[in-house]
Amino acid sequence: MSIKAYFEKELGIPSSHIRTLCNEEATRAAIIQQLRDLSTDDRIQLGDPIVIFYAGHGTTSPSPPGWEAGGPEIQMVVPYDCLETVNDNLVYPIPDRTFGALLEKMAKNKGDNLTVIFDCCHSGSGTRDASLDVTGGARQSDRSVRGFKLKVEIPPTLDGEKWGSGYGERGSSIPAGFCHSRLRSHVMLAACSSKETAKEEAMKGRFTTALLEVLSA
Repeated sequence: MSIKAYFEKELGIPSSHIRTLCNEEATRAAIIQQLRDLSTDDRIQLGDPIVIFYAGHGTTSPSPPGWEAGGPEIQMVVPYDCLETVNDNLVYPIPDRTFGALLEKMAKNKGDNLTVIFDCCHSGSGTRDASLDVTGGARQSDRSVRGFKLKVEIPPTLDGEKWGSGYGERGSSIPAGFCHSRLRSHVMLAACSSKETAKEEAMKGRFTTALLEVLSA
């Protein structure tokens, strides 16, 4: 069962209230636009529950100059078109602070009843984990790490226009990763910490599989 199927079949959420971006649909621009649209959707009233689910790859990169990120690295999610050239511009991953700014704006407009679920690495170091214990007959190659180390420099001005002058009023001025605790805008469920890796088995996230088993019990 997928997250979408769980919402529709188990919770009875109408499909018209669910927005999905799969594979080539999940471009950087589309992900950011969908998050922005949630902030202005007239169907969503103040205090209505909003769930944002991301399953895919995560990565890290050294903090750009001037980014007080709470550490030497920033965490990012990887859109489908990452590192491609679109309209003569290189497509970068989406940094944690960009997500934080978009979620903060969403919370200001719709309330703090936000749940964010990430099934991805925040600090992936490769595409395979040779130390993973394989049980239950699964092949080693069926279990991979949902992340990689980014080998491109992130410009300090990336997404600056999306943060806004009021960013940080509801919590930390610059969030230290997706799981920062001082921002009050949302509850975060993550497959791993900023220094760990998330695993997938047979193209399915182990965290998502476990989460759905618990929710469906």
